[in-house]
Amino acid sequence: MSQVTNFVFHTLNADGSVNGSGCFSYEGPAEGVDIQYNFGTSAGGTANKMLSFWYHDPVTGTLDINALINFNWTNGWQGAHYRFDFNLWNFPQNSHGLTAGQAQPGRPGPISGHRGNWVHPASRPV
Repeated sequence: MSQVTNFVFHTLNADGSVNGSGCFSYEGPAEGVDIQYNFGTSAGGTANKMLSFWYHDPVTGTLDINALINFNWTNGWQGAHYRFDFNLWNFPQNSHGLTAGQAQPGRPGPISGHRGNWVHPASRPV
């Protein structure tokens, strides 16, 4: 097997606290990469093979690579700046998921879709 690279990421609340966490791994180096992953197929750019993807937050619960609809990761490929976005839903039900876009170091990206079974702590049974 060729080199395997792993990254950990977080989604943040408006106040900057961590809301969710995830990680992904792919075959290839950390730098000089451009992955465009769509429904299980890596294409475009360097087309590195995705090996795993995992994400968890209190609203969506835990979702893995089987729920990864699309994913874009660019890190130093042909002089391109860093780019990270993904669309993660429990397809075909679409009851739990997250769409996160265009994050860069020092500049969080927006969350444009976020759905699940979150229950306000005050309404949880004791």
